[in-house]
Amino acid sequence: MFWKQLLPQFCAFVGVSIAPLTSADRYQIQFVDDENKPVEFAVIAHPNAPVTEALLPAEPAVIDQIDMQFSPMVIAIEQGRTVSFPNSDNIRHHVYSFSKAKRFETKLYANKPDAPILFDQAGVVVLGCNIHDTMIGYIYVSPWRDFAVSDQNGIAEIQAAEAPQSLEYWHPWSLLPNQIITHNIQDWPETGPLILKLMLNKPEPQPELKTFKRRYLK
Repeated sequence: MFWKQLLPQFCAFVGVSIAPLTSADRYQIQFVDDENKPVEFAVIAHPNAPVTEALLPAEPAVIDQIDMQFSPMVIAIEQGRTVSFPNSDNIRHHVYSFSKAKRFETKLYANKPDAPILFDQAGVVVLGCNIHDTMIGYIYVSPWRDFAVSDQNGIAEIQAAEAPQSLEYWHPWSLLPNQIITHNIQDWPETGPLILKLMLNKPEPQPELKTFKRRYLK
């Protein structure tokens, strides 16, 4: 129809990008540990459709800093997206990374840094604070369009036009934290999520954070 022919030109004029309309189903994955307990913060990606510039979100993703913790601890973003690092603590932070996918630092700051940071290479970026060594966070920069991070119930959802035959996944506490693992799928379950079991090396809790919070974060 005539309006379909004009739609791309109109969208370009007003600065709006529209993805092609395709039907997609939702496929659920649940991550569990060796005790079959749900695992939060696992990243799953469908290595099918690559990220395109037209589909990049205009707004930056956000990792806040609350009670001397990166919040959330893990985010996943499209390759080519920016990330903002607001500081909601009443002390200053100095965010940095030495990861191959992105080396950067923000100078010591409070409230909000001057500008978001661009993450234009795929891979895992480990975050730290040069002032507070116990702070650690992660950004999974995906070259693939379809990805998700598992919630407190270990559940993540992938949208796909047909059942994925392979998936990539990663978790910061994996026994192989620097490796993105490929999982080939023969058959999806008829009911319920696909279960993926992770072998984790869980870090010890940091009791000194409580002492700091009592003294300085009242």
